[in-house]
This record gives sequence, C-alpha cells and structure tokens, in this order.
Amino acid sequence: PSGDRSNGAAADSTPPGPQRYAYFPVVRFGFGTAVGRGATSPTEAGFAFDLTAGLLAHQDRRGLQFMPEVGVSYQGGPTPGGTYFTAGLSALYGTRLFSGGLGARGMLGGSSAGLAAGVRSGLVLQAFFTSFTLDLGYQLLPTATDNRHAFVATLSVNPVPLIAGLFFFNALLGRWR
Repeated sequence: PSGDRSNGAAADSTPPGPQRYAYFPVVRFGFGTAVGRGATSPTEAGFAFDLTAGLLAHQDRRGLQFMPEVGVSYQGGPTPGGTYFTAGLSALYGTRLFSGGLGARGMLGGSSAGLAAGVRSGLVLQAFFTSFTLDLGYQLLPTATDNRHAFVATLSVNPVPLIAGLFFFNALLGRWR
C-alpha cells in the first residue's frame, strides 16, 4: 500500500460543458404610471401602458438571463405624454421563479412637444417564468423644445407561461381521470 486512501475511483477530469440556455417567448402587457417634468413645464403624472414582445434566454437553474424586447409605450399626460416605439435589452440574474436586474431601451416617437428620441433604464424584477414583471425606470426624452424627464413604474403580465401552465395541468389532470 502506498498510503493512497481513496476508494479506487478515478477522479473525473473532464471539464464542464458550456452553459445551456433555455428560451421562453415573452409578450408583456404593462400598466402603471409616469411622473414627468420638463424644463419649462411643471411635474405631472399620467397613465403608462407598455406592450412588448421578446425572448427570454436563461441558463439552466440559476444564472444570467437576457431578454431582448421590442414594443410600444403609451404615456398619458402633457409632460410624459406620447406614443413611442421601444427596443431594448434586460440583463437579469436569478432562477425561473424569480430574477432581477437592469434593463435599458431606446424610445422614439411623438410626444405632446413633438418628435422625441431618448432612453429608459431601470430596475426589472420578474416572477414565475416572467408571468409578472415590475419595471421601475427613469427616462429622458429630449424634444426640439424641451428635455423631458420621467419616472415610470409599470406592472406587466405575460400570458404565455400562464396559458402554457393551463395546458400542462389540463393534460396532467386528464391522465388521472
């Protein structure tokens, strides 16, 4: 005996393989509020609505998640008001049940002060396979006459995992009958 006290099993020397990603479609309907202020206008609040579509890519179990999205954002009220085309990316960390991170999106469209092009960025929290998303963001929309700053808070619902869950449970219950 050479003093080796192992059980005789060879150590696994193969390096781990690359991380695999799973992909989920995302269609979000978000409702909330936008509180904005321009350089020449008072602080005002308005209704906010976001409709976005994208794809969530996440690592197995726990890890990084990336979610590119495109969509439309409507904000009521004179200061943050307008309809905008949006495109952006969120980088999140977490599991399928809960994740959080930062999101940024470009915005282009018509506001009450004319054409506006700007950005919205902020904190993104998601729960239950992206079924529910809380988006807390700051946006800057410069126009020809004013720079508009706004805080936007929306709560979004993604019906895709909810509908998939209904089909799954219906099939599961059908087998038990």
